[in-house]
Amino acid sequence: MHVGAYYYPEHWPRNQWERDIGNIAKMGFDFTHFGEFAWTFMEPEEGKYDFEWLDEAVEIASKNGLKVIMCTPTPTPPAWMAEKYPEILMTNTDGRVIRHGTRQHISWSSKKYREFTEKIVTKLAERYGQDARIWGWQIDNEPSHYGLKEDYGDAAHERFREWLKNKYKTIEQLNDAWGTKFWSEVYSNFEQVRIPNEKNLVLFVNPHAMLDFKRFTAAECASFVSFQYNLLRKSVLKEQWITTNFMAIYDAVDPKLNDDLDFI
Repeated sequence: MHVGAYYYPEHWPRNQWERDIGNIAKMGFDFTHFGEFAWTFMEPEEGKYDFEWLDEAVEIASKNGLKVIMCTPTPTPPAWMAEKYPEILMTNTDGRVIRHGTRQHISWSSKKYREFTEKIVTKLAERYGQDARIWGWQIDNEPSHYGLKEDYGDAAHERFREWLKNKYKTIEQLNDAWGTKFWSEVYSNFEQVRIPNEKNLVLFVNPHAMLDFKRFTAAECASFVSFQYNLLRKSVLKEQWITTNFMAIYDAVDPKLNDDLDFI
């Protein structure tokens, strides 16, 4: 069994890196990993990238005989991105946009966020994808929205409707599956459908609609992970495996949907 320890060089003064990473090796660990929360340091300004600090950390790890897992930084976008492009942020059940200051506060449905994701993942793959010191890749980190679970923003509404169209093909089939004759909930077209949200309703949510929204949310997470997997796989060494670290306690995410990963 290979056993490793996380390390975040961006958290510490450079003059401590040699000591810390050296101690990881001396304690008998086999690998470390870098980068999943470091987007601000990789792209401090829009379109301006800095990987020299990460190059140095990889070199120190390699010098100490440690394998390196390289991570994509997508759970933590920089402040400049959230400020300039607020459409990347998720929305909670109360309609509040979740602001910068923590992690996993982004919308997997945001086209703009996927554009930025494609750029940073591609840059990482170009720089480290042919580097034999990199053992493998971790996509994101614990992909989920934690306690908020689901995104209720405009982009999610749009993607939810697209997901429903692909599943049901016609609005008549959706009405039949959701039992919308009850209380005259019948829809004439998919554009009338909104994400079911008990905060916007007098009484309970249609349970069939909520089930589909849960399934959609899991599919959006899986899509976001697969999006990154495909970007990496076309550029990195075949010996470099690609995975992510799901957490089973978040019921809005379903790891079984990511059977494209090399392992989970």
